[in-house]
Amino acid sequence: MPARATRTYLVLGNATDRGLCFPCPLCWDLERLAQQYRERSLKLPAGDEVLFLASGHVLCWDREKGQWDECVPRNELECTEDAAAREARIRRLQTAKWLIVHRGQVWLVPDEAGEAAAVVEGPLWWQITDEVRRAFVERFADRFVDESNPLWSDYVHVLTGEEARAFDELAQRLTREYVERAGSARYWYREVRPRMKRLAEVLERAVWVVVYTYEWESGLA
Repeated sequence: MPARATRTYLVLGNATDRGLCFPCPLCWDLERLAQQYRERSLKLPAGDEVLFLASGHVLCWDREKGQWDECVPRNELECTEDAAAREARIRRLQTAKWLIVHRGQVWLVPDEAGEAAAVVEGPLWWQITDEVRRAFVERFADRFVDESNPLWSDYVHVLTGEEARAFDELAQRLTREYVERAGSARYWYREVRPRMKRLAEVLERAVWVVVYTYEWESGLA
């Protein structure tokens, strides 16, 4: 029986130093890439846009060569890079679960936590009550991307670090009010409050936050 879960990915401010952020290659034709995936273009509060892509949108397997290659529309007139630079970029792209293209920069969102990225389950307090869930949907309804999984209902919301910090403060407040009304504050603050504090510390360093909601086979009939 399918069940739903949420996992949150955070790209941190030292992403450039750790190879998770780099200037968009001149060889990539961004205009054609954006047209190809128009449904994955998202508007930010400042009025600019991000292009949110899965790694499979930019990488494909070359059967003849037996290796990964880029499958991005190319601007050959601007492309002067050598093969080694392209191969190094392809290796970096293989570490990404998603990419965020913003203001000429490519940000990689890896599947695993690292020195410049964090991955957390939930967090629970972002979805514990209808009030919190409504607040999230109202704030980020236009930041929604359907992952178009043919078997499951998987989707993501893309937030800036600033937006995620503001929402986390709201969610913590609403959750505190809820558990106090329910009379379970002692358990909540013993078990969950430390997790709230840890996430808040990581969010202080976050540039991008991707909230991934997915279905999985629970094994229950």
